[in-house]
Amino acid sequence: MEAIVDYAHSHGPWQVQTDPPIGLEPIHDLGRWKGDAVIASLSTPALAEQVLALGVPAVNISSAAGAFGLPCIWPDNAQMGRQGAEHLISQGLTHLAYCGSNRDLFSRERGKAFQSAAHDAGCACEIYGGSAPVRGDPQWRRRVRTLMKWLVGLPKPCGVMACDDYRAIAVLAACERAGLRVPEDLAVLGANDDDLACRITKPPLTSIPMPGYDIGYRAAERIDQALAGQTLTPGIERIATPPIASRESTDVLHYRHPDVIAAVRQIRRDAGRQVLTVEALAETAGVTARTLQQHFREEVGRTPKQEIDRVRTQALTRRLRETDRPVKQIAFDAGFASSAEFSRYFKRQTGYAPNHFRQSPPSADRPPPA
Repeated sequence: MEAIVDYAHSHGPWQVQTDPPIGLEPIHDLGRWKGDAVIASLSTPALAEQVLALGVPAVNISSAAGAFGLPCIWPDNAQMGRQGAEHLISQGLTHLAYCGSNRDLFSRERGKAFQSAAHDAGCACEIYGGSAPVRGDPQWRRRVRTLMKWLVGLPKPCGVMACDDYRAIAVLAACERAGLRVPEDLAVLGANDDDLACRITKPPLTSIPMPGYDIGYRAAERIDQALAGQTLTPGIERIATPPIASRESTDVLHYRHPDVIAAVRQIRRDAGRQVLTVEALAETAGVTARTLQQHFREEVGRTPKQEIDRVRTQALTRRLRETDRPVKQIAFDAGFASSAEFSRYFKRQTGYAPNHFRQSPPSADRPPPA
């Protein structure tokens, strides 16, 4: 909503009416509503039919049920599933599991990609076949008991991704009742990154952020184009998701070699704020660079240098997306000697110059330039 309002203020004048209402009167009868365009989160065919019957430009921003023949701006759910699997695998976990909802399209998309990424990495992956409890579910207790039995039966340690934060919270509740330790027995990961919900849990929940602002802004752009006379064609545009918001629910490393654990911890702590070398990591871990390289490849599946670059780029990407700090300041904070050195590094890693990335971040349909 914030992005739509921001777009309206800079490209309007628009009068934005919401349902549920914010300020203006509610839309009691959509069929009699006299608006010029609709941005809607369409979760049922009946609601989609009402919107289509209006005969005005419309964009669907919900991937819960389907496109309904409309232009859609959706998160890249497959990317979210891959991110979840990759994050858990990066913790040294080789057994993964997914808890979702067969009813929701976004959950099926995330789960399919999660399972595929797990199998590609040679990891076992189990899928919960029941209905995960959600807020307001009158059968919450029964569903949690069923979920408990499944979680208890998983091999330990195991990484569990839920299709969204509220189902991840149900997983945490089931773990507590079953006496399972999080993250030691089960590392738990959610999706959408509802900040308050993720921070209020015990332990705080790691989650994959929803690119909500980018979705809203792009939907407003499409509506603006339609109001200017362009034809909106049905189709799905996928918006890339930000890096994972790591919290305590996945803060555990299941690696056999202590030097790998020490190196990974140092990379995650320091790669975003200073230059790290493999030699320095090895010295801190008390092994030779050659030994660290060998152990790291065996357990992480990447070289230490590749992991440094991955974590460093995630940190830089987050600062460009989420702060207004000048590029020069971001470069200095990350340990670069100059903004030019930072720009060369960032473009080599992402395909984008920092300023270009900030102005036009990539989406699944608009990948980095070659």
